[in-house]
Amino acid sequence: MIVSELTQAVADEIGAIARALPYRESVGVDRDRVYWVEVPGQQRVGVAYAPDTPGGPAWMIAFDTRVAGRVSRGEIRAVVELFAGRSARWEDAPIADVAPYLTMIRVRAI
Repeated sequence: MIVSELTQAVADEIGAIARALPYRESVGVDRDRVYWVEVPGQQRVGVAYAPDTPGGPAWMIAFDTRVAGRVSRGEIRAVVELFAGRSARWEDAPIADVAPYLTMIRVRAI
């Protein structure tokens, strides 16, 4: 999906799609279940909903660093808040062996 801005409405739409067709962690990297949102020239974010992670349901969020370079904590926080709320915490979900150009995080879904 290409948008002019990553807003709450866009996040809600992507979240609904991701919940309807969830990521299957049991299959390993499930590329078919990652939904990408792109703000041309600024940001490309992949989102998946993973109901079967060991700690319970989670949002898996990937930032493509080929678009705008390194991702700041503030940029991560802004996207996390759209999907999981203001008080949500995230953890790194390293995937350098699969896609070294992605910064991947895991956020517990409420």
